[in-house]
Amino acid sequence: MSPQRTVAVLVGSLRKASFSRKVAKALAAVAPDNLHLEIVEIGQLPPYNEDEETAAPPAAWVAFRDQVRGADAVLFVTPEYNRSVPGFLKNAIDVGSRPYGKSVWSGKPGAVVSVSPGALGAFGANHHLRQSLVFLDVPAMQQPEAYIGGAAGLFDEAGTLTNDATRTFPDQVHGRLRRLDRGQSQGLIMQNQATDPAAWPALSYETLKDTCETLQLWTQVVGKVRLAQTPWLNHSWHVPLYVTARGLTTSLVPHPAGAFDLEFDFVDEVLRLRTSNGAAAGTPLEPQRPQASTTA
Repeated sequence: MSPQRTVAVLVGSLRKASFSRKVAKALAAVAPDNLHLEIVEIGQLPPYNEDEETAAPPAAWVAFRDQVRGADAVLFVTPEYNRSVPGFLKNAIDVGSRPYGKSVWSGKPGAVVSVSPGALGAFGANHHLRQSLVFLDVPAMQQPEAYIGGAAGLFDEAGTLTNDATRTFPDQVHGRLRRLDRGQSQGLIMQNQATDPAAWPALSYETLKDTCETLQLWTQVVGKVRLAQTPWLNHSWHVPLYVTARGLTTSLVPHPAGAFDLEFDFVDEVLRLRTSNGAAAGTPLEPQRPQASTTA
């Protein structure tokens, strides 16, 4: 039997009946026996002030740091305020990151779930938070991406998930969280492999020249589509493509008619388009060469 892991859950909204708290409780309620999700409250934390970082810092800071430090992983469930996270959540992140050199976040695997009554699923908060996690050395779960929109219609009066499509989501999250081990995650494993030359095969540019040129052109097209549709995020966090088991993806791209994503499927050599309303299409990843002119 695998050992039990503890996941510290930080809820960005302080409202008792908030959709974010309902999602956090729903995830905790159906967690497997070897995964314990515990909400760590943040509303009682005084604003971070380095003047208070003495030999006897505020008791609330100490208790919070100890609780997060003892967890094997951390899960953030948050709404979006002004295209970012709520102030109390940012304050909790700051409190946990100090004093310098003693951050409770460093190396701890994490995941982000953003929740909103709107259609975009708090997209801006999700990516803005991930930006902070990079600096804090929190390797964040990349898939499944968790942008929960239309949250007002997902729960009954008792706070139980009633939407069939959303009810399968906790199982997906738990499946990934179960793979996390303290101080190690898929991202850290990949980072360690990158330092070992034997872990990567030798690639010949001459052999793959046509593939490189074709992929460069395709990614430029996809990148321009994404830039045209996605709200600007600091440091261009809305620009990069993300690695998947089959290639690269834009992740979720907002659109007035519904969100979509574009995935480079290198296994089937197809560029796939998927929309939030269930539509899908694809086109072969082939060189798009101009037609030869037939005029003299």
